[in-house]
Amino acid sequence: MKPGKESKRQNGAKTSTSNMAFTCDKCGLCCRRIKDIPQLEAFDRGDGVCIHLKDNLCDIYEHRPEICDTERMYRYLASSISREDYEKLLTDSCRCLKENLANSEDITEKTSREFRDKLRKKLDGISANT
Repeated sequence: MKPGKESKRQNGAKTSTSNMAFTCDKCGLCCRRIKDIPQLEAFDRGDGVCIHLKDNLCDIYEHRPEICDTERMYRYLASSISREDYEKLLTDSCRCLKENLANSEDITEKTSREFRDKLRKKLDGISANT
């Protein structure tokens, strides 16, 4: 494995460290809101929850889809957004999921829309400056 990607065991679950400043607190909210994510359609158990979510942990973590791996997803965006801005988007999206849950809003739709809008604005700003 690459440096910074060592596998660890925490509370009996495999987790992975990375060079990302974003830290998942394993609340499981993102894994409970996959119904509108086309890349995860096959993982939806029918109610928007991922079939691999067990006790708020991914039971295929080491082999999870790319879209679920923040480090791998950043590689696709690295030429368009700084790591710092990407991590801020991740942190903001996570916070939004939690806030919307507290307000009983439709988390998936609103968070997905907000994340896409923020990313689109950032990418548009980069395109305009190049």
